[in-house]
Amino acid sequence: MRQLIIDTETSGLDFDKDRIIELACVEMINDSPTGDKYHRYYNPGNIIISNEAEQIHGLNNKFLRKFPTFEKSAQEFLDYIEDSQLIIHNASFDLGFLNGELNILKRELIE
Repeated sequence: MRQLIIDTETSGLDFDKDRIIELACVEMINDSPTGDKYHRYYNPGNIIISNEAEQIHGLNNKFLRKFPTFEKSAQEFLDYIEDSQLIIHNASFDLGFLNGELNILKRELIE
């Protein structure tokens, strides 16, 4: 069974106005890490990363401006996760942001 351990970093804590700025996945098959990883940074567009968020993850708008937005990479991420089982430490937070981004794009949400 393919499982993906997923973590996100965001520009803040507000599902409605903040955006995902970093997304990482580690692949496991039959409970063993395969070494395959997915990692992307995202430009939050005109969203300013809060000082509190920057203190937690160390990411800022200046660093992220050279990366694409989540919107431009959404299909790549969806193709990567396919129908894998997702393991998420703070699932309500991470899924809230992932589904918020997918909702903006009018894409199917992750259950």
